[in-house]
Amino acid sequence: RADGSGGNARGTDAVDLQVTRSAVTQVASGTRSFIGAGEKNSALGTECSVVGGDTNVAGAGGGANDHAFVGGGNDNTASGEASVVGGGDTNVATAQESVAVGGNHNTASGLQSVVGGGDTNIASAEESVVAGGGDNTASAQNATVGGGDTNIASAQNATVSGGSQNTASGVNSHVPGGILAVADKYGQQAWASGAFANVGDAQASTCLMRNATVNATPA
Repeated sequence: RADGSGGNARGTDAVDLQVTRSAVTQVASGTRSFIGAGEKNSALGTECSVVGGDTNVAGAGGGANDHAFVGGGNDNTASGEASVVGGGDTNVATAQESVAVGGNHNTASGLQSVVGGGDTNIASAEESVVAGGGDNTASAQNATVGGGDTNIASAQNATVSGGSQNTASGVNSHVPGGILAVADKYGQQAWASGAFANVGDAQASTCLMRNATVNATPA
């Protein structure tokens, strides 16, 4: 309906200002939910908000996905409790307090995970971060990928700052950039400018090691 009416019942104290929808569910159906503008948007949970854009969804109803927020863009979904999608296209924030700021086809699916932007990035573990770039994955707790493309941080506290096709799979490991480097040892830093036959076979590495002693004799 072009006059803003129609669709399912609005939630208690909800505000729905959009005027175009293609399904009866595309309304502000959650209690105190809000849709500010745009079309075909849905605010399904308690105090969920969609500011504008097209075919965005905040919340999933049922009481477990409340307080979600979508700022705008197209085809974005914030379905986790207190999750946020700022904008962009086809971004998803599915976990509690997860954030997808923008970009395209990004997924923040870990608890308190963040994807800043870029394209087809995934932050799937608790407090993992992908700042940007393309086709990057942070899949372990506190893992980080700064940018670049096709980089993977798959161990706790592992970081790939940038570059291409790099992997930090050791706990506390780091790849600062370059291409085709692998840091798979504890605390290892590795960097490369290419490979011969296999990833990591032409790289430089630094490994910091430590031990403890119970007396004055060095360990």
